[in-house]
Amino acid sequence: CVISACSKIEFYDLGLQLHALVYKWGFASEVYVCNALVTLYSRFGHPMPAEQIFSKMQQMDRVSYNSLISGLVQQGNNERSVELFRKMQIDSLKPDCVTISSLLSACASMGALLKGRQLHSHALKAGMCSDIIIEGSLLDLYVKCSDVESAHRFFLTTQKDNVVLWNVMLVAYGLRGDLNESVRIFEQMQSRGLQPNQYTYPSILRTCTLVGALDLGEQIHSQVIKTGLYQNA
Repeated sequence: CVISACSKIEFYDLGLQLHALVYKWGFASEVYVCNALVTLYSRFGHPMPAEQIFSKMQQMDRVSYNSLISGLVQQGNNERSVELFRKMQIDSLKPDCVTISSLLSACASMGALLKGRQLHSHALKAGMCSDIIIEGSLLDLYVKCSDVESAHRFFLTTQKDNVVLWNVMLVAYGLRGDLNESVRIFEQMQSRGLQPNQYTYPSILRTCTLVGALDLGEQIHSQVIKTGLYQNA
């Protein structure tokens, strides 16, 4: 519990001291303790000691894999995270939403659309696609892989009550320079009672810039001032 707290409130030095005590007091074989240490090192950007602890564990559970996989993805070591997923399957451990979300992020960063589609299929079969984290990760995958059509089709199946999902679609159509679709998404979002945030406006304004839509950009500018987000960096 204390090691986990160090991960959350950034007491890294204390975490290192606790790691030493883990060996001194003979807790190095406890799966929960090792999971906490893997998470600690992963969150602070030290994948090597995290992997060393993981490799010495006599027993791994799903949390063990999730901790290391998510840490590797955060550090950009995407291919290694996919390798761990294969090992996780060999060990007959079922992935959960955290696993799939991390791997989708890895695929998005690598541009591995085919692998991402396979994960999407797995999420569908496992009934995970209604999870908001999975929804966001899948949209991000298709957008980063320039598959806007798939992103749009999947977006239509989501619950659409999260501003983040709408923002991702705005980015998608903005990258294509599709002002009409960007405006349509922006208007639909507001008609549903969802309040644009500090990420929504830059997306629609960027599209206006790309296509030279000065009049619309001025209207958006006026709306930004009214919402009080004008001074938001």
